[in-house]
Amino acid sequence: MHDKWLLLIYALPAQPSRLRLSIWRDLKGAGALYLRDGVTVLPDRPPSRAMLEAIAKRVEELGGEATLVVNAELDQSRHDELLDRFARARAGEYEELLRQCRRFMSHLQRETDHYEFTYQELEELAEELDKIRRWQEKVRGRDYFNHEAAAVLEGERRACEEALAAFGGEAFEREHGELARAGIPRTPAKEETDALDNPR
Repeated sequence: MHDKWLLLIYALPAQPSRLRLSIWRDLKGAGALYLRDGVTVLPDRPPSRAMLEAIAKRVEELGGEATLVVNAELDQSRHDELLDRFARARAGEYEELLRQCRRFMSHLQRETDHYEFTYQELEELAEELDKIRRWQEKVRGRDYFNHEAAAVLEGERRACEEALAAFGGEAFEREHGELARAGIPRTPAKEETDALDNPR
């Protein structure tokens, strides 16, 4: 059984150009492909239909015209061509995310090699990984055909999270070790305070 498709046919005033740029960004964010100028396509699924309905409404609010064709059927060759284009688009995004994961691991390894187990480095690394995680969620949201690279990326990202957790644990131990050497008492862990509050 072939996929059914959504076609958004739209036109916007030539000026100001920022209007066309804004709609283009919305469509790219939704994962839509262009068949030609002003004609985009997505697989017909409830989430993608809701997105294109919202974009069509916005086109009209900006003074343009929009027609949304739903439940469209395409011939075999065009259908196969679109599947290939969607796969290549997501493959490119997943590959870039995998590169970002590898850069993250290299960054973390450099800090480990230099013994830079500091709170500042931990925050920087956590922010870097959070950026990867947010980008991954966006790509997954427009991966309508479950590209095989999604599972590979998930494994890489989880490895990054585990490595960051280990780095954070080392940073914590280093800081508390320095406090101890300076004669500053450390804050008891929750288990220790519970034991003090509830002696047996």
